[in-house]
Amino acid sequence: TALGMLTDWLPSIQNGVDLRFSIALHTGCTSAAVLPDSGITAFQKGQRVGVVGAIGGVYHNIALRFIAHDGFKAEDFTWVSLDPGTILKALQEGQVDVIVAADQLIVQWEDDGLVSTIRSQTFDDDFKNEACCAIGFPGEFVEENPVTVLKITRAIYNSALWIQESDANRKEAAKLLIDGGYASGEVDYNARLLGTMKYGLDNQDLEKSLSDIVDEFVELEILNPDTDTEAFKNQILIKYDLKLLKE
Repeated sequence: TALGMLTDWLPSIQNGVDLRFSIALHTGCTSAAVLPDSGITAFQKGQRVGVVGAIGGVYHNIALRFIAHDGFKAEDFTWVSLDPGTILKALQEGQVDVIVAADQLIVQWEDDGLVSTIRSQTFDDDFKNEACCAIGFPGEFVEENPVTVLKITRAIYNSALWIQESDANRKEAAKLLIDGGYASGEVDYNARLLGTMKYGLDNQDLEKSLSDIVDEFVELEILNPDTDTEAFKNQILIKYDLKLLKE
């Protein structure tokens, strides 16, 4: 069982990885940012864009969706692969004009006055209701352990509903994550990050998100041009009645 980003997993699934999604986890969680005094307020042709990880990786794919929504093509930009530890320095030194990274980094840098956000999966109207992350199971495990998959899904779904309920719950969740070594930093900061995302998404949210992402990935040639969106989506979804999973 794994938690991961749809934009990361979908190409792998088409390339033969047998993975099934039982539930969406949350919205969010990636943004594009620039230096506060750069005068840049949007993506523009000719910019150098730094992305965390490999070209063709998850953050590059998200950046491609950002620019596609804004009417651009991949060849309109120069793409630079950077590590999480060097991407801010690359921006500050002028190696790139825009950076694309996880909100865990971008939000903290914006708090510190180091960057300004120009595009966001978390807050922008064209992305903010989309599931970015989901719970995935190997197909063989799903076939051999249906009851276990159901129980794991129920536990995660109810945890997501609990996180969505209140600031107090998000603060408690942040403390549990830090105490368990799953997150770093301050409790209040992590609780605020949790509050920027929507948890407890329903089946329709996940299905629509998958359809939208698959369609766009086909247009961007991240997925094969002959991909049947509906067939692909149905192949990888485990459909539960979430109302019956509420404790």
